[in-house]
Amino acid sequence: MIDILKFAEDLESTPQQMIDKAGGYNNENGFTVILDNSNTEQAQYQDAPLFYGKTLTIKIPNDNTTAQQTALSDNNPKLTQATITNRASNSATPKAKKYVPEQIRRMKNLYQYGDGSFRQQCKNFYVQGKFMENYEDNVPWKGEISTYYWSTYHNLSLAQLRGYFTWRTELRKGNYQKHCETFVSMYLYELLNGIGTKSVEDSLRKMEEFETGYIDSGFGDKYLRDMLHRWMLEFAVLKGLAPDITRKYADSDMLEKDAAVEILHYPEKFNAQEVFNALCVFGGKKTAESKLIQERGTEAITLFAAVWRLASVQYQEDGKKLFQLCFGRRRAQDWHPLEYTLYYDNSKKRKSVAYELNPSRSYLFKEGAWYVVTYQSYYFNRKIIADFLHETDRRLRLYLKIRHPLKERKEAAWAVSYIEAVIAADAQAKIEAARPKISIDFSGLDKIRKDALETQDSLLTEEERNTLESDAVNKAVRKSATSKKRTKEDSAARKNTAAVLSVAAPPHLASEQSEAAVLAAPSGSAFGASGSSGVSVPLDDSLDGMRIQLLQMLLRGEPVQELIAAQHGMPSVIADAINEALFDFIGDTVVECDGKTIILVEDYRDNIIGILGEDIE
Repeated sequence: MIDILKFAEDLESTPQQMIDKAGGYNNENGFTVILDNSNTEQAQYQDAPLFYGKTLTIKIPNDNTTAQQTALSDNNPKLTQATITNRASNSATPKAKKYVPEQIRRMKNLYQYGDGSFRQQCKNFYVQGKFMENYEDNVPWKGEISTYYWSTYHNLSLAQLRGYFTWRTELRKGNYQKHCETFVSMYLYELLNGIGTKSVEDSLRKMEEFETGYIDSGFGDKYLRDMLHRWMLEFAVLKGLAPDITRKYADSDMLEKDAAVEILHYPEKFNAQEVFNALCVFGGKKTAESKLIQERGTEAITLFAAVWRLASVQYQEDGKKLFQLCFGRRRAQDWHPLEYTLYYDNSKKRKSVAYELNPSRSYLFKEGAWYVVTYQSYYFNRKIIADFLHETDRRLRLYLKIRHPLKERKEAAWAVSYIEAVIAADAQAKIEAARPKISIDFSGLDKIRKDALETQDSLLTEEERNTLESDAVNKAVRKSATSKKRTKEDSAARKNTAAVLSVAAPPHLASEQSEAAVLAAPSGSAFGASGSSGVSVPLDDSLDGMRIQLLQMLLRGEPVQELIAAQHGMPSVIADAINEALFDFIGDTVVECDGKTIILVEDYRDNIIGILGEDIE
């Protein structure tokens, strides 16, 4: 209904504004015209002035004011209809006219209908809100506003408007009072539009204060809190704040899933506990509270993580690895930030934007539209994850002898080989750990040798002492001559050694061979043309030609598996024979057997070269 006094004031406005005011949904003001004509016996229509001879009653409820004016009558025929209107207006004005603060009146005049779009509504809210940014009032209003559209300053009555600004005034002072959803929404819309704030950060800070002062006080519910957090996240992304700031406002469940997906995608980058926790995000309490975990804790968690690491690398189906089978790939989906709010983006034309919230979730603005790029949960194959967790739990219970066995799932057969491989490796590691360890301290070796020499010297006669001195001189002379000879060949010999090692060595040995090791090889070990064994030290008969050849191949870095196979020998037996034959000369093990092949102990390379001579094939 229409406030007739305000209607008269607005006659200067455009026809469209008049129509809008006449159809105002929430306008509380209005008028009532009381017609009373008791002449019911008039049988025929007669053209007569409206309200002829009667009283026009105008009621204004809010002001409890009634204006009455006598209309045309037989006793006063000179009164015109215009005269009646003027008199009614003049008699009611002093008491009926409401007081409208000048700033509110001016704010009302800022409203522009424009094209009538939603963006136009947002713009009107922004413009009017900035105009009323610092306005304060002290006229409370209580009640609910039933609306099926976004509440704006334009939609509220004068009493409701003044009530809102009064409530906002108290709220800004820290006096939080419960009020209708319309007031709450309008206040948050203001913060999103920077109304009453100094910066983006200040807007977010005031939203946080609202959550603490209003929602935490029991004036709001979970829905309001979730809505507020969503708006804060979207607002921070739109404004390009640092991701670590934005993540504070993101949904915790969403962040947890994003992190879990990233861990399971690259499990080698994370520890066992982190991998297991990520699995539990999708396996739920059933896995986290399993009997296996309760009884074996860290051990079981380590095995769980090891199985996932192995399977994620090796398992494939239809060209897809395990991770992709479980979680798909990152996809772009339409994203509508601050949808259903009166947020007005008054920034210049936005260029393409790529905003990474975390490794699993990014936001992209391209060609006028926003997208969220992430692993969409409705593409997750939770059945594969559940089967993997169940079968791993089942087999680890059997291995660790945990009571309460689980039922086998045939559909999880694909995971069995990876589980058993991890179990076998763990069992072997336990065997190795149980073997006794022998530790030798070489720190006092030099002192022992010195003491031994002193003891030996004290026991020698003068003749024996002279003989030893003569032998030492001769040995020094021979060493000097040999050193001069090797110096000439040193450079070429080292280059030749490096070339042979790089070509002939097996991949697993070649990768471990460093430049330092190559350069450290004696010049006399340059592998020249083939020839005889050239053994310079008498050897036991047990070190036959094949074993000498094997040693020569080891010195050259060549694989010896084929030679061993051709002789139908066992690597361990051959290694023992070589070590036994050379023990008297070196006093230690010179080769080792790892089950399939024989490996040279590099510490004794020079010793073996000296024993075999310089002519090494």
